[in-house]
Amino acid sequence: MSRSGVIIASWDMYEMTKCEVEYRMQEWKDFGYEEEPDENQVWNDVSEDSDQHMFWWEEQMIFLNDALVKRSASGEWYAKGVNMGWQNLTKSISVRVLNAEKFIGTMLPRSGEYTFYVYEDGDFGLKVMVSHHDSPTGEWYYWTPFKKELAWFNNECVEVP
Repeated sequence: MSRSGVIIASWDMYEMTKCEVEYRMQEWKDFGYEEEPDENQVWNDVSEDSDQHMFWWEEQMIFLNDALVKRSASGEWYAKGVNMGWQNLTKSISVRVLNAEKFIGTMLPRSGEYTFYVYEDGDFGLKVMVSHHDSPTGEWYYWTPFKKELAWFNNECVEVP
């Protein structure tokens, strides 16, 4: 379970806020500050900017929707979750997801804060790392588009001869 590969989409509030603070510190006049603000002031402003948060979410969902359609136009997927929750469960399912919100919603906790990174996994697959209060070190989800020649065997997605 490694964080290697191209990142397709992510939701990491700390990293997004940090980047936005750096940008606003450089371009502070464009953000309505009368004098150069201190970093704490800008950090608080960005943290409370719900419009910015909505923009970030929508942007990530666009990136993820594009990746999902490119890999599985039908929306049919095999998914395997590893190290899930405080019990470190492993589970596999077949699922149909037609948009990024539903895709991400299958993995995220219903409440609280979380971080996720969606990576390319081979030519068609995706791997997703999700961290939250019950799994601070991260759960991993492996997504393979459904194809007739693939099947689950011993909890793994394999090619059928």
